[in-house]
Amino acid sequence: MQSFRTILFTALLVISGFYLFAQYSVHINQPPPVSRPQICLVTVSPESDKNLIVWEKNNAERVAEYKIYKRDDNDLQYYPIGIKSVTETGIFADSASTPHLKSNYYKISAIDSCGKESELSDAHKTIYLSVSDEGNSFLLESEHYEGLSFQNYEIWRGIQADNLFWIGVNPADSIFYSDINAPGGTFFYQLKMNLPVPCNPEQAKELSGPFMKSLSNIEGVSNVSALLHFNKNKSLIIFPNPFSEKTKIIFLNPEAKEYSLTLTDITGKPVYVKEKIRSNSVEIEKGTLKPGYYNLILKGEKCEYGMLIVN
Repeated sequence: MQSFRTILFTALLVISGFYLFAQYSVHINQPPPVSRPQICLVTVSPESDKNLIVWEKNNAERVAEYKIYKRDDNDLQYYPIGIKSVTETGIFADSASTPHLKSNYYKISAIDSCGKESELSDAHKTIYLSVSDEGNSFLLESEHYEGLSFQNYEIWRGIQADNLFWIGVNPADSIFYSDINAPGGTFFYQLKMNLPVPCNPEQAKELSGPFMKSLSNIEGVSNVSALLHFNKNKSLIIFPNPFSEKTKIIFLNPEAKEYSLTLTDITGKPVYVKEKIRSNSVEIEKGTLKPGYYNLILKGEKCEYGMLIVN
């Protein structure tokens, strides 16, 4: 529907010494406001560990900018946190976000070349994951994604934060998942949600091609009690543990198969590697290892996991 602005003009005419006033009006067409935009998804960047707000730009309208809003946890109102030009990729990184501590709600609006702002979009909320040690298992608890409909979450786990593997799915209406198959040690978890349709904000720099999933934060957890239970099976023995000078790792290898042993710190960074092991034991000296917890990965015919504790 067209809207009009009426402007009145007053003219002073002088005719044969008489002053005449004439008034007339002009109707100027006012274009309607730009359409309300929508967020494609919100997700956590694995590179920056910050929340990303992603949308597909509308190039058919007179949009000049997009404004990003974030909900305040105290008064539940939305406040602007940034603006992106229509010439930029439709991604905004919330540098103030802390996805490892909590989830956040976001909305966006579109602003035309005259500075008129559209209504705010529907809200989207990030996925938040927490993991706790339940003795012989890890309990995953999630805050659901809001803003899109979906059937389930994918659950990913790994001994390194940047090298996770799919281990199962959990229904969208369930906030708990118990991982009873994880061996002892330190592990990292992440939830992933598949989008109903891909979202392409014009070739995002952080990911090649369209966005296909929304990601939660990556949460790490250590389980010492599960490790002790695992070592009681005698498939892997570490003694002494904790240690201050040196320790010995003993495992089953009756056929002298080749193994490799890697120690990683709590961030997943390798700090010790020994290759071509054909015996059934390895001795490790403290050396430059700093006090703390270390994941032990023994790879060969079988894969064994454990934890070293350096005093």
